[in-house]
Amino acid sequence: MTGKNQRLGRLFGLATLAFSVAATGVAHAQSESEGPGETLSGEVARAYEAGVEALRTRNFEGAIEQFDKVLDDEKDHPEANYFMGMAYAYLSDDKRAERHFGRAVKARESFVEAREWLAVVQVRRGDRKDAEDQLAAIRALRASCTADTCDDAYEARATRAIEKVTATLDAAN
Repeated sequence: MTGKNQRLGRLFGLATLAFSVAATGVAHAQSESEGPGETLSGEVARAYEAGVEALRTRNFEGAIEQFDKVLDDEKDHPEANYFMGMAYAYLSDDKRAERHFGRAVKARESFVEAREWLAVVQVRRGDRKDAEDQLAAIRALRASCTADTCDDAYEARATRAIEKVTATLDAAN
């Protein structure tokens, strides 16, 4: 990827990252059926909440420290991996960001936000084919939605993810 495209992708990604943490918070990343309180307890749940708060206040190193505690106990926790990936992405550590977004997707294949960020980081790393694969997966998730399987909020998030990944890929051309 050229320097100009790297800067465009990074600026687009960082702006969206800041917006997604500030505007949507924890609920944006959670499944419809359970939140962190239902899957985490005690110190691990407190570390998770502290990590989310650190992201909200743009303390990315602090977020990494807190999500490390969560992932030491629950290494496959999709939201903790997603938020850890966001912290690394904001710090421009795309290799680690990609690893955590990938773990989030592996833990929950329908996690469109994790797929979206995985694709953005893959574009930034010059991995267009893998990013296109993530875009195809998000499109398939969106296409498989019915009134019984997806609520309006999930469909809207999937649509936004498709738009963002498409724009990121277009900017990298």
